[in-house]
Amino acid sequence: MLLVIGSIPLAIIGGLSRFQPQNSSYLQRVLILGWVFQGIVVGSATNMLSSELGFDWEKLSWRRALLFPVCSLLPVGGMVVAGLMIHDYGICQLLVT
Repeated sequence: MLLVIGSIPLAIIGGLSRFQPQNSSYLQRVLILGWVFQGIVVGSATNMLSSELGFDWEKLSWRRALLFPVCSLLPVGGMVVAGLMIHDYGICQLLVT
């Protein structure tokens, strides 16, 4: 169920852009969609491990510390790219012309 709910942002992106590259670079598309996809997968997996399997995150604090920089690459890159795109193109005032 969480995967379906988490996919709503991806559906909105697809609905607005029809996943057409237009003027975006390959790196921009990878970072933005990777950011959204990682949020869907990691959020769902974390919830499943915590609730259904009784996974104790406190015992794995050193692993979380090692994984944090790696798992932060796509979200931080996606936010930077989104910020640069907003700076370059401005904020959409009207979605439908």
